Amino acid sequence: MSLRSHVDMCLFVRIMRADVEHVSSQGIEDLDRAKDVEPALRLWRAQYEAHTTTWFHELYHYWQGLRLPFLFWFACYSFRWIMTGFRDFMRSNLPFDQWNGIAPQLEYLSLKQHCLYMGVGEFILRVEDVPPPSGWKCQAMLSPLDLIEGATSIAEWQVQSPTHGPNTKEFFRWCKRHPAYVDAFQFVTQALGSDELALRCFNPLVEAAFHTSQPVRGFVELLSRFIPFLESPIGKAFIAQNEPCRWSFLFQDFLSEIEFEAKPNSIRGVYLEMPFCLMERDTWIEASWDGADFLHPYLTPNARTWSKLEKQDPLLSLVLSQLPWSSQTAFDTCVNNFYPPLTLLHLAATDGKNRLIVTGGERQKDPALDPLASGNLLWLLTAFSVVRRATGSHFDPGLRLCHHSNCPRYEGNYCNLYPVIPARWQDCGFPDRVQEIIDVLSHSK
Repeated sequence: MSLRSHVDMCLFVRIMRADVEHVSSQGIEDLDRAKDVEPALRLWRAQYEAHTTTWFHELYHYWQGLRLPFLFWFACYSFRWIMTGFRDFMRSNLPFDQWNGIAPQLEYLSLKQHCLYMGVGEFILRVEDVPPPSGWKCQAMLSPLDLIEGATSIAEWQVQSPTHGPNTKEFFRWCKRHPAYVDAFQFVTQALGSDELALRCFNPLVEAAFHTSQPVRGFVELLSRFIPFLESPIGKAFIAQNEPCRWSFLFQDFLSEIEFEAKPNSIRGVYLEMPFCLMERDTWIEASWDGADFLHPYLTPNARTWSKLEKQDPLLSLVLSQLPWSSQTAFDTCVNNFYPPLTLLHLAATDGKNRLIVTGGERQKDPALDPLASGNLLWLLTAFSVVRRATGSHFDPGLRLCHHSNCPRYEGNYCNLYPVIPARWQDCGFPDRVQEIIDVLSHSK
């Protein structure tokens, strides 16, 4: 049974799509007729046990959202923009399936920049698609998402590795057997001239880069200081140590040497020319919008809890940057307490009908609880589905949860994340849910 996965970098909803050709027709009937959630959870557990690394990959992305300052801020900004965007679109008085606009700033994570290593710790970073200057040693087109995915691939390998160290041969063999994102890692390998050193430092390097308002620029700025450091007596002594080395402290020192363009946290919007500044995690996780107690409903509470627990157990700080040298207790704490607010297990059955198993939040602790029962999350998913389709931001055109191709709204796919599939398309609650949100917002200040 194959499994494809995706996690959205705004709401951090985790979508797992399984082709259930091996699920019996009786199993599907049990799922359809069940009055309780147990048949659904049996299928959910079967998928989890068969594809634990894929589930971990998307879980790790959620942890990145909690702990990487720029990614946390970007999710908060995207969340706020999309929610206000719904209000702006509805003022057009057009039917929701005619809403259309652009939001290029929300595509920043995918914006690739041309990184060139010229040698002796000198890097050039460009956006222009023009021929590179002569004399470069290595080059790559990298985006913030490339850095995120590169670190996640290494972490995914680390949780499976039988060895406790930077075994590059084992890592490369693993990359051949599993989907892996290695463009950024290979760039670091070529710049450093060492596979092993790149494997040791890559995740701490990415974590430090996301403490800046321009992660790719931060990435090369840190490398430009790290490479000359390696030639110094202190640098040689540092890398001669056995792991775990204090990589995070080293890169924090390098961050303090960077001549930023603005004071820390001087970032207000997402655009290419945003001021290059330091991003301080505690500042953002304690921040709020308009008097509310959070910037993001599904990141802020867990981010604050993680920070509190990290003060009690400092090994939690290694889970992102140096996972093999964290503790089993710290890892279990993260797995058991910090997971996406919603997971959609999308079952594409052989009868041509899709089923959704919805889990998340407290359901992971108590299966009897419905994560959509309060209505708040269903509202968010409705608004988010419409706006991301209207703008194309955070939107995958290939993502469809519903199978009702004869529905007049199927082609538009404005309901792309609506997590309720009706037996008949005529009974779909999505249009009424959109109108309900419009009515509420129309009567609010």
